[in-house]
Amino acid sequence: MDGEKKMQRYLVRKASGDVFAWNDILSKRKDLEEVYAESPNQALNKEGIPDHRNISLDQIESMQKDDLITFAKVRLGLTLDPSQKKLDLQDQVKLAIFQPREEAKEAFTPSAAELDRPRARAI
Repeated sequence: MDGEKKMQRYLVRKASGDVFAWNDILSKRKDLEEVYAESPNQALNKEGIPDHRNISLDQIESMQKDDLITFAKVRLGLTLDPSQKKLDLQDQVKLAIFQPREEAKEAFTPSAAELDRPRARAI
């Protein structure tokens, strides 16, 4: 595999130290975090993969480079180049998450001309 790390998908309950192989039924449990790691032991020490709909800029900036690449692939469907600097990767992730929201917001914000136009009323 050209030296590429083989990451496995796990579900972790940090409070008790339980690690499970990922499966659809367990993934619905709120007390388990989804983690990508090379082994179950490593999974205990990894941070969970955050939901891209609820992630903050601080969370993106605090991610390790490997976790950022995994997050982008798993949650956003992006393949990032690991040879790039962490800051460049963070910018790509931020753009993928936050740019569409702004474009959507602008698309649904009426212009001044639209606000001044008389509206049809139901009779």
